[in-house]
Parts: sequence; structure tokens; C-alpha cells
Amino acid sequence: MRKGLKRSGFACALAAAALLGCSKKAPEAPAGATEANPLVLQPKDPFVPEPVPQKLSIQLIPEKTSEPSGGKFRYRMEIRNVGRQPVVFKDEAPSFINDGSLCGASGFHFVVTPPDGGERTAPCDPASKAAGAPFDAALKPGEYLLTRPESAGDRFRALQTPLPFEKPGKYLVKAVYDAPGLHAESNTVTFEALKIVKRGKGPDTPSPKSSGGTQPSSENKHE
Repeated sequence: MRKGLKRSGFACALAAAALLGCSKKAPEAPAGATEANPLVLQPKDPFVPEPVPQKLSIQLIPEKTSEPSGGKFRYRMEIRNVGRQPVVFKDEAPSFINDGSLCGASGFHFVVTPPDGGERTAPCDPASKAAGAPFDAALKPGEYLLTRPESAGDRFRALQTPLPFEKPGKYLVKAVYDAPGLHAESNTVTFEALKIVKRGKGPDTPSPKSSGGTQPSSENKHE
């Protein structure tokens, strides 16, 4: 009788342990959500989320506000989760965050207004499809996601599009993120293409003085 009770008690203990183990099993997190990611930064200031489930704040920061006509628009972006819930970014290669490609299904695109007016979506550069790496991470409330620069020691990268900045004048540039249930737009940046003046046998130079790099906005916390 005692042996039967011992066996019954042992079996009950095993069943309880198994049940307890199942109840403690955590749901699987998306890849990159629990791993250190150099492109994801913690906030330095006390963070109070906005009263919405998901919302992004996007800061578009140009390297320069002007270039000679035909020059490239170089930029970096800071994407902050200002809502109450995590935002998952899952981007197959070529990735916008990692590689700057506009050819994938990342949800990011750029809208450019040339000097003569009329908004245009910057088309994808087919050359950016050749290589790249996927990006997969969950951005927690208050965290920042940075775009990867072109090379080590650099902080910016060129907008990968065949859309030319050749016509002299001022262009308006902004970044847009569209995903199911989530839409966000960056600040609008003014970028000027400077007219090239012919100077006889000497080298061609822009007519106005070329401006230097812009100062990051006051919201930029990671300089």
C-alpha cells in the first residue's frame, strides 16, 4: 500500500513539474529583440510614451544643405518609438536600415519635391539589389533606431536613387514609413543644388558659397 502511495505521489510530482514548466515558457521573441544591436540605442532622458499603442518619430538629418548640381544627398536617420508598444522591423535583404536600399519591402521611401514643384517618390536604384543583409529587430518604447552609415568612421550615407539633383535650385526631401496600421513622416529638409559657373580655363565652381554640414536638431540625443 505504501509503495503504491509513493509511486502515485511521485507520478503526481512529475506531472506538476511538467505543468509548471509549461506555464513558465515564454513566447518566442522576434530575432534581434533580445540581442544587443549597435543600431538600437537606449534613451538618455526619462521617457514618457504618448497615449497610443504604436507611433514613430523620424528625424532626417542631412550631412550638408547644399552640393554642386548633380551631387548626392547624404543623410542619416534617427527613428524613435514614442508609443506604448514595441515596433518590429523585419526587412529582408537588401535592407533599408542596413544598406539604404529602397528596393525592398521595408516600408521606407523618400519623397522629393524638385525646384519646379511636384512631389515625386524617389525610385529604387537597381544596383542596390546586388548585395545586402536582412534586418530584424524590435524597437521598444523610447528606443532609437539608427540607419547604418556607408562605412566605418562615417555617420552618413547617400540616398540610393537614380533621381538626379541636377537642376539648380532648392529641393524638399522627407522620409516616409508605411506599414499596416502605422504611418510616419520625417521632418522636411531643404537641399540646394548649386549652379555650376564656367570660369574660363579654370575648374568649374558653384556660383554661391557652398554651405557646410547642418547642425542636428535639438531632439537629437545621441551626438
